[in-house]
Parts: sequence; C-alpha cells; structure tokens
Amino acid sequence: MARHNIVISLLTTFVFFVQHIKKGSFQDFVNNDCSYKSKFSMTIFALENIYDCSERSLISVPDLSHVNNNVSVIDLSKNAITRIPTDVFNGIPDSVTKLVISNNPQLKTIGDYAFRGTKITSLVLSNNEALSTIGRNSLQGLPNLKNVDLSSSGIQLIAHGAFDNLTLDSINLKDNRLVTIGSMTFPRSPKSLVLMLNDIENIEAGAFGPGIEHIVLSENPIKNLNPDAFNEAVDIRKLDLDNCDFDGAIPAHMFDKLSQLKSLDLKNSNLRRVSNGTFTPYIEVLDISTNDLNDDEFGHSLSAFTDLSSVRELTLNHCNLTESWFGVTPYLKNLHTLRLQGNRIAEIQPGTFSTNKQLEVIILSENNGIELHEGAFNGVESSLLILDISSCNMNEFPIEALKTLRGMSGLNLGGNNIVGLPQKAFSRMSIKGKLTLDISYNGLVSVHPLALKNMAFPVKLVMSHNNVSDLTFATSLLDSPCTTEGSWIYAAWNPINCNCKLHDLLHYTNIRFSGKCASPVNISDTDLRRYPGETREYKYDYKFFEKEGTNFCGKNTLKRYNCDCSKVLENSTDVGYTEIQSPKCLNHRTFMSGTSTVSPSLIMSTMILINMITRNLI
Repeated sequence: MARHNIVISLLTTFVFFVQHIKKGSFQDFVNNDCSYKSKFSMTIFALENIYDCSERSLISVPDLSHVNNNVSVIDLSKNAITRIPTDVFNGIPDSVTKLVISNNPQLKTIGDYAFRGTKITSLVLSNNEALSTIGRNSLQGLPNLKNVDLSSSGIQLIAHGAFDNLTLDSINLKDNRLVTIGSMTFPRSPKSLVLMLNDIENIEAGAFGPGIEHIVLSENPIKNLNPDAFNEAVDIRKLDLDNCDFDGAIPAHMFDKLSQLKSLDLKNSNLRRVSNGTFTPYIEVLDISTNDLNDDEFGHSLSAFTDLSSVRELTLNHCNLTESWFGVTPYLKNLHTLRLQGNRIAEIQPGTFSTNKQLEVIILSENNGIELHEGAFNGVESSLLILDISSCNMNEFPIEALKTLRGMSGLNLGGNNIVGLPQKAFSRMSIKGKLTLDISYNGLVSVHPLALKNMAFPVKLVMSHNNVSDLTFATSLLDSPCTTEGSWIYAAWNPINCNCKLHDLLHYTNIRFSGKCASPVNISDTDLRRYPGETREYKYDYKFFEKEGTNFCGKNTLKRYNCDCSKVLENSTDVGYTEIQSPKCLNHRTFMSGTSTVSPSLIMSTMILINMITRNLI
C-alpha cells in the first residue's frame, strides 16, 4: 500500500510538472529586477515558488511588499547587501517559509527584530564573511523558526540571549571564528548544534542547556575542557569532540550527569590517557581512534573501560595498543562491534572473546604479524558475522583459529602473504549463510580443488590481483545447488587459463566469474563473460539431468562432463552463432553478445507501450 501511494504521488507530481510546462508558468517573469520562478526541491520533494533576487548587485533589501501570496522562498543571495534593518521583512506573505541571504560578503549588521512578523521556518545566512556578531535581538520575533544556517561566515561573538525564546531544530555555526562559548549561549535549543571548524578554546560552565540532543565541536583547538561545560545539557545523546587538541586527557566524571549520552567521538584529539570515570555506563558508541594511548600510561587506566557496560560499538584504531588491552573485554558484555585496526597486537589467545557473546564484528587489520591461536574466537562462534584480518603480514590461512566459526558472512584476508588456499580451508566450518571471502592482493598462486567443498550456501570469492591461473576449483561448489546460485568468483588481474573445464563451468552452471583470459593465446584478454559466449543466460537443465539419472538435489548432483570444446575455442568470436555439439556436452545454440539475453516478449511489450505513449503525447 505504501509503495502504491508513493507511485501515485510521483505520477501526480509529474503531471503537475507537465501542466505547468504547457502553460509556460516555469518561465522567469521579471518584476522590479527580481523574478518569479518555480523549482523542484529534493529536500521537501515538491515544487517551490521562489521570488529570486539573487545576483542582482543589491546593496540593500528591496521592497518585498508586493511579493505574490504563493511564494514560499525569497532568495537574496550573492548580492552586496550591507545590513538587514529592523522589521525589513515585516509584511511579506505568510506563505514564505524560507529566507536565503547567503553570500553577501559586505553584510555586517543584522538589526534587532530584523525578521519580525514573518512565518519563516528556515533562515540561511551562510557565507557572509563580514558578519562578526549575532546581536541579542537579531533573531527574536520568529515563533516558527526551526533551522538557522550561519555557517562559513565571520562570526566572532554571539550575544547572551541571542537564541532565547526560540524552539529550533538546528543551528549551523560551522566554520566561523568563535573563540569562547559563554555560559547559557544555547540555553534550551536547538536539537542539533554544529560548532565545528571554529577557533574555540574555552567553553564556559552551563554553555549548553537542556533540549540539545547533538553537539558537534569537532576540529577546534580546545586544550582543556571545562568539567562543567555540559552539566546542563541533560538531553544530549551524541557528542562529537573529534580532531580537537586536548592536553593529553579530558576531565574525569564530566559526563556523569548526561544519562542520555549514547554516542561519544574522541578520535584524533591528542588523548594520551583516559582516567577512571571518563566514561559512563550509558555510552553505546565510543570512538577513541588515532590517539597514542601507549601501554605505559594506558595500562594503568584500563579500569576506565570497565564502566562501558552498555557499549555496543567500540573503535580503537591506531591507538598503539598491544594485546594487554584485551583484559577489559570481560566487562564489555554488550559489545557488538570492535575495531582495533593498526595497533601493535601480536596475538589473540584462546578465549579472548569468550564473554562477548553478542560480538558480531571484529576488525584486526594492520596488526603486523598477528598470530591467531586455536580457540581465539571461542564464545563467538555463532554471533561473529564479520572478521577483518587484512594487511597483517600473515603467511598462512589461519585454519585452526577459524574452524569453529559458523555464523560468519564476511572474512577479509586481503593484503597478506598467503600463497595458497588449502583443502581444509572451509571443510570444518559450518557456515550457515552466504559468505564473502576477500583474499585479494596476496600473491596467491593456487586454490586447492576442494577448498570450497562443503559450503552449504553461495560464496563470493574476491581474489583479484593474485597469480592464480586455474579457476576450476569452483567445481567443488557443485555439490549443492544452493552454492551455485549466487556464487561469484571475482578473479580480475590474475593470469587465468581458460581451459575446457572452465568453459563448462562458465556455460553450464550459475556460478558467476569476473576476469579475463590470459591463455590460450588466441583468446587472451577475453572477458570471462564472453568466453566464448554470454554466460549469465545459462541455467541448469533440470530435465536433462533427470533423463541422465542424476538427482539434482542430491550430494553428487552434476556429472563431470569432459567436453571436447577445442573447436569452440579455435573458432570463438565475440559476436555470432556457435554450435556446441560435443558428445558429452549439452547441445546449445547460443547467441554470443556480451549482454544478458532479453526476452522477445519483453521487447515487444516495451515497443507497444512506447507506441501508446507517443500517440497520446502527439
């Protein structure tokens, strides 16, 4: 029903659009150097009627008393307006919900109650480089205002009370010149406050009041945080303090009163230690990446993490950590995602994650020389979905460490030094769903013919940028119809030998292959999708196998046909008809085009539909 309503809405909008084009109402009509126009807004997914005064070299706000009652946006951007006087917009139609006064580089002053009397919900004052101050009453008298954009201007001072009496959803003050956020600057709103890319060094106690749910203070040169800066922001749910310049630490217990704080971002903020009481039991998402938490100092503050009883997503990439950090994992019982990329972790001992029964994602990439012991993932055999151990300088496929995993859907071993995928790579793993295995950029030379045997579900094998020539290991996927439908071997940038066995795999199975032939010479550089014909249109011929006495759904479903396809190889072309009439192969007449086969009935239906539409339009 919902989909039906969406389609009806889209068709209605389209018809309205066409009708207006026929009437010519989308043309610009000039009136006092400004013009009326309509524009489709992707934000509200509807047409906006705009009174466009942009790029008119205006030095003051023009008379707007005559604006039509159906206008929703007044655009005064890209002019040379120097000031916005008191009540200058009083009298504009109540239909106007948005004012755009951006890119006026000479704008220095916004008078008291400049926008009073309007019903606007959105005010855009961005990219006004000379605007240095927001006065106490500049934005007062706007009962409907919800969103204010003051980004990329020259604002250095926000007067006390400037945002009082407003019930805002968002204020964007990104990329200004604010140095200090005074007490009660933002007493009760907005829900979202962006202060990133300023020059903020000091945040006074009580700067943020209740009602604010998300504060972005990223990329500010904050050295020392006032312990009471967020005391009044009791409704805050997400706090971004990344890319700041803290003096090694942040005060303990400064977040204690923030019982709603669920997400805290502290990455790349010059943290060198975390004290007891830094975190709260309410935090669910925590990122402390790219901070040099070296073991000498960090080891004494491991107990800081014991408070994170509710954390679900923990990111500690590039923190100079060793395996001693795993001493805190027993306290993280609700952990779902753990990222430890680019640290100095040398090994994962048996049972390291035994108490993390809900752990779904583990990222251990770029831990040079890491050793995964047998039993390393005991306790998360069923829950673990994604494991990334790429770029760890590993020399062998870690069979023993992975053998107990059965819930995994993604395994990344790319960028290591694994030269072979062994026979028992997956034979002891009872994977219960589709698996994506990335073993690209390894110098891989061979894949054992039975490496993928016992897979019960489709596999996507990404093995690009290696040295594998023989892809016929994929025949081990034919033991189950479930593995062939949806399986994909991505073997680009490998010296693939397009032999007869590969020919059969391409034509008589649903396994997808990507890559190019390197040999034989006469078909080198041929895309596997055209070897020698389009492969995706081929499906198993159930009736054929039934006649041959083969049980398609049994364990040994596909007979190994030794096809004599030498003639096909010799005469293969990119486009044309080819007879495949080998005694032990299926007889097929195929059209080799490089594009998927299109149903003739679908083509005919489409042509009829186009003809009907054309007749109606004419």
